[in-house]
Amino acid sequence: MKDIVQKFTGNLEETSDTKMLQISDILNNLEHGLFTINLDGTVNSEYSAITKQILKINDIESSNIADILRMDARQNKAFGLWLDLVKTMYSQMRWQKLSKLAPIQEIEFTDDHGDINNSSFISLSYQCIYSSDGRLSKIMILAMDITETRLKDYYLAAERQRHENDIRAILNIANATADEIRKFIEDTAVHLNELISQILLHLENVTKQREIYPNGEDYIIGNEVIDTLHRTIYTIKSNCSSYGFDFFATLAHQAEDQLENLRLPLTSRRQEDLQTIKMHFDKMTIALDEIRQKVKLIYGEYDENTVRIPEYNVTTIINKCNPLSNKSHSTDIQELIDECKKLAWKPLGVLLRKHQKSALKTARKLHKDVEIIIKNAKQFFNPIVITRLDEILLHLIQNAVYHGIESPEIRDELGKSCGKIYIEIDIIDEFCFLVVSDDGRGIDVELLLTNAVNKKVITPEEAVKMSNDEKIALLFKSHLSTSELVNEVSGKGMGMDIIKHRIEALGGTITTNSIFGQGTTFCIKVPLDSLM
Repeated sequence: MKDIVQKFTGNLEETSDTKMLQISDILNNLEHGLFTINLDGTVNSEYSAITKQILKINDIESSNIADILRMDARQNKAFGLWLDLVKTMYSQMRWQKLSKLAPIQEIEFTDDHGDINNSSFISLSYQCIYSSDGRLSKIMILAMDITETRLKDYYLAAERQRHENDIRAILNIANATADEIRKFIEDTAVHLNELISQILLHLENVTKQREIYPNGEDYIIGNEVIDTLHRTIYTIKSNCSSYGFDFFATLAHQAEDQLENLRLPLTSRRQEDLQTIKMHFDKMTIALDEIRQKVKLIYGEYDENTVRIPEYNVTTIINKCNPLSNKSHSTDIQELIDECKKLAWKPLGVLLRKHQKSALKTARKLHKDVEIIIKNAKQFFNPIVITRLDEILLHLIQNAVYHGIESPEIRDELGKSCGKIYIEIDIIDEFCFLVVSDDGRGIDVELLLTNAVNKKVITPEEAVKMSNDEKIALLFKSHLSTSELVNEVSGKGMGMDIIKHRIEALGGTITTNSIFGQGTTFCIKVPLDSLM
């Protein structure tokens, strides 16, 4: 086809009326879009009949090249520079090489919702047209609809990715214990249902406001509400990463990014943003159900999960012992009751195994050498107590891996060996104590203070008056971080904020001790009653 077009466009400027009619017939019967532009970028009147349909534009002649090729200002500037290059170099460079330098090689048309099924893809190629004296006269642009090919590639890639995700999910489930993975599913389902309920409520109120506009009061979704949603999504995302469900974490990350659009000043319609967020949550719900089905295939139903006796029997024994604890018994009977209540207790090392795996997985991603040391790993604890501390442990340990432990190169320069993170839990009197420490870089207090001032968390005047402890306490402010790296689970300044809120909800306290260059220690004290 290119040869045919060249045959009739080689001497386009000197073509006779008869030839022009023949060219018109060819253009009207071409299956691909075709039009020409001058070397100054202006569009000519000759184009194939299907060009308008392929490029989704009503009038080719009266449109400029930027509109036809959907170029933004930056791309339009680059296209102009390319035309200048063509004018000066066409006689010295092969046209095939010059045409590949054109900044627009493909156009993608998508609908408002970004649905790939409603997208179309157009491939562009460029051909030179010479005048009778051998000078470059015009440039012909051929537009080919390659949607079918692109969609086929997309679906093949999506299926391949899905297959890889399935294999990875099965391996990660098999590497975890049944009760660990089921607890993850239960917690994630609760968080997801909570998020969906809140988004639906906001969507309902925003829709109502839009229907009665301009009457009625404005419905405001404040930063505090958005931050609360962020914390929940962040926790889901971190838990997913802990078990290697990266595809699930990606969905959570997309919802988190979309959530930022709800902050004032608004740059898009909240109704559409909320619907998109809801769509992400629905996809996460489907993904969670797929994980649940895989767990059933590997471990069977819940009542098949056993220790030495069926777990249900252990629970029954404990439930029968609890009322007896309030009555008087002989020493032997009381000891028997106490031991029965401990049937479900497990060593701390077992209870914290998922956090060890999470930390080591994260360390591998960051190419860091990390060792997780549980000081009293063999001591038995009530799993309920440790479960209530899960969220705090998750973020403290991840914080140590991401921000505490230095890279191997830096540790070598400082004369440090493998990075160490220590975890210790103990129950003293009526309190539970959790200590997480590392031998990493420590907190850069001055950098933290500078970021707090830059983000207007505090004023410069307040910064001058702050004690060292008050400066370190800034670590727990929302959206404040000393990390320059922002990815799916780090750098947004949410982890420490989540820790603070969770500890306060349990009626506990947290103290921080850090020496720059040597490491950081977090000590949490929580009433035991709040964990039971």
